[in-house]
Amino acid sequence: MLRTERLRDEATKVAGRASSTFFAVVGIALAFISQMQHSQVWLPLTGVWGKIILSPAHHQIHHSVATVHHDKNLGNLFAAFDWLAGTLFIPPKKRPKLVFGVDTMSKPAHDLREGLVQPFIESAKHVLPQPSSKPEHQPAS
Repeated sequence: MLRTERLRDEATKVAGRASSTFFAVVGIALAFISQMQHSQVWLPLTGVWGKIILSPAHHQIHHSVATVHHDKNLGNLFAAFDWLAGTLFIPPKKRPKLVFGVDTMSKPAHDLREGLVQPFIESAKHVLPQPSSKPEHQPAS
């Protein structure tokens, strides 16, 4: 075997190991972030990284009751789709005081209908056109 062929073979092996190591490290990092999503640890990603990956801080903002946080950070791991849809809210570096929960006006589901059917009925009220609340004009007789 020629020297150049041996060098090329060795370079291919090194590149293969390097790429395998890179993908393993990235995979472990993404799995860690995914597992931390429902923790109380404030790990914000800001700047460019905050537009690519949803950090635990992004997810805490998603669960905040503050109206400015409603319908924000809807993704699971990648922020790019929220960014494109205009629903991305990048968390600040310093943790704000957040209150978690759901709207106090909603009532908890107590049976199968309320848990499975009622959410669709409530959603339809916001999507479908509502009948006018104005009384119809009746001609004078």
